[in-house]
Amino acid sequence: MSTLVHIYAICPLALKTNKLTHLFGPQKGRFIDTFPYTKYKFTKSWSDNELQQEDILKLKEIVMKLKNNGSIRQSLPRDSYTADDKIFKLLEELNKKNSKITLGIINETSRLSDMSHCIFTLEKFQDENLFNLEPVQLDQSPHAFFGHIPNFLISSAKRFRLIDPYIFEIKPPKSTARTRLEFIWQLVKEYYADDTNENQPMTIEVYGRKPLDYFDLSVVKHHFAGFKELFQTNLPFKINFFIVEEKKSVPQTLKEFKGKGVHERFFCADALNFSFEDSSEDRSKLNKKQTWRYEPMNNLRTFINLYDEHSDFFDVVANFDSHQLEILARETA
Repeated sequence: MSTLVHIYAICPLALKTNKLTHLFGPQKGRFIDTFPYTKYKFTKSWSDNELQQEDILKLKEIVMKLKNNGSIRQSLPRDSYTADDKIFKLLEELNKKNSKITLGIINETSRLSDMSHCIFTLEKFQDENLFNLEPVQLDQSPHAFFGHIPNFLISSAKRFRLIDPYIFEIKPPKSTARTRLEFIWQLVKEYYADDTNENQPMTIEVYGRKPLDYFDLSVVKHHFAGFKELFQTNLPFKINFFIVEEKKSVPQTLKEFKGKGVHERFFCADALNFSFEDSSEDRSKLNKKQTWRYEPMNNLRTFINLYDEHSDFFDVVANFDSHQLEILARETA
């Protein structure tokens, strides 16, 4: 159960009860995978029992609503959905140590629940609060984070934000461009690993606070441009960097956020917000760990959204983009 977001395989009979639908959706961090089928099968349960026509019609209506709100996704490789023996494939996947499928849910006790410790009845699932999302500790490495979450969270997103207050604290001559920007580089590669995104533009916004002691915009830009692998690709992405500081006067409705978030860090992919400890820097060589959390709370969502180019809370002190860094990277090649 130690996953940042939950992805469930659900027997049609359990889904038909309509007791689950309110628990799913991108903002809630819970999804339904059609697995072990390519698309939701309406005619039989996992136990191979035929569904009544009335149940089929009800199930189709429920699935349509879930599709429309982005709850139904596929998290496994394509060949996982085309196996001939669907139930064998289901059990094989659920019994893996590190499956992307969190758990399987069935309507009532059957032989399947004895064949996998990851299959629960709907009643037991609710009684044991297995829907709760928990913090996860990972290696402090972009590879660990992106390897942990399902690819569809990245490949289907339209807007990305990285909020790391200290990312612009550059003190030459030490070079940390690679470790500071490795997270962004891995995000770019993860997005374009999906064939459907081959020629699709992507935009990443990076927000950090203006350093209190030493800040030189030219130094920051030249420092970041040193990560030539990132800025000399032909991929159609754009990264906008924003150095911000709190406004001296903010609207009364935002007073509660004054002085907040100096040490708080977030990564956002559309409506999905994650918080993380320490830094977005890659510190895997130091064997460091960091805690990640999925953040669904509306109050925190309000604070995260204050990091914006046209914010009522922050002033943009300086900004630059990846096109400028691309030019600098070529000049210093």
